[in-house]
Amino acid sequence: MPTTTWQGPELLILDTEASSDYIPGAHRIHIHSLIPPMVKDDNGEWQIVPLTERGLVDQEGKPTEAWSYYEAVNYLKDNWDKLPYKHLAIDTFNNFVDWVNDYILQEIIALDAQSKVPKYQEATDISEIEFAVGTAKARAKIQEKITELLSLVSGTGQLLLGVQLENTITIRSGKQVIPQQRMSGIPDKLSKWLTGHAETIVSLQRSVSDSGNTIHTASFDGQGESIMGSRLDPLKGKTLIFAKRGEHSLYSQMRELMDNYDNKEVIPDLETQGPITVARPDYTQFRNGSLHLVCGQPKSGKSTVIADWGLYKQAKKEETNVSNKPTGSVKSAPTEV
Repeated sequence: MPTTTWQGPELLILDTEASSDYIPGAHRIHIHSLIPPMVKDDNGEWQIVPLTERGLVDQEGKPTEAWSYYEAVNYLKDNWDKLPYKHLAIDTFNNFVDWVNDYILQEIIALDAQSKVPKYQEATDISEIEFAVGTAKARAKIQEKITELLSLVSGTGQLLLGVQLENTITIRSGKQVIPQQRMSGIPDKLSKWLTGHAETIVSLQRSVSDSGNTIHTASFDGQGESIMGSRLDPLKGKTLIFAKRGEHSLYSQMRELMDNYDNKEVIPDLETQGPITVARPDYTQFRNGSLHLVCGQPKSGKSTVIADWGLYKQAKKEETNVSNKPTGSVKSAPTEV
């Protein structure tokens, strides 16, 4: 980590849908594909398309760098200990899942073309592959990549996944209709794996009061069939009203609840032998190398909550100080929108 005082954000976003364009001061890498696009040169050889020739333009219409996920992660593996960030996020994670699904589907189609009786040459969706083989391969690949990112931040901070939610319903006995929200485009088995590994899963909502004020709420209530919840006692079942930025941001309120949590449970100080240890949870901190899911629909404040992760009770103006940003290929969002 750099030894100079860092005045910027603590989290770096792997931005898959340019949502950070509207978050003043956010630090991000634009991700536009899973693997780098390639074209044939004049000699018929395949070459990687240069970063600035992939069709992405900035607010002035000038070509700007568009990275693939694999290029960005390789860059971070080589440079993470030199960068000032503690936390990492993929926002939106749903796009990453779609890219992996498409990649696995193309692999299957390519292998199928070599068989004596091809049957998947017209497939357009991974769900068309029999016996859920394609979905299982994609799930394994996604789990592998998430585990890889958790390892990357294991010594510094947390991994956040920004997840788009969609409305759905559950019908019981053909009579009772229960409104639900699920992770858009993410298969159930993958959703269960994610929720099983996450330390916190929060659902963000945006509403308008009778007086016309916008209200942002965050729920950790995991009752019933809800996927939301927290492994941390101070946050379990909580619903918070938060400001998108500043000392009343969601992260600040979460940390305040954790810092003020009075854990009255007395753990006996007993001697243990060999590899046996006693669990003594520290509810005042998030664990390094832990996974957190920030879920919401459009305009719920999801991307801003992610961008400000790690900034605890710092009263500040709407813009974030982006001075001393690192050199290289990490981009800073415009300070005015």
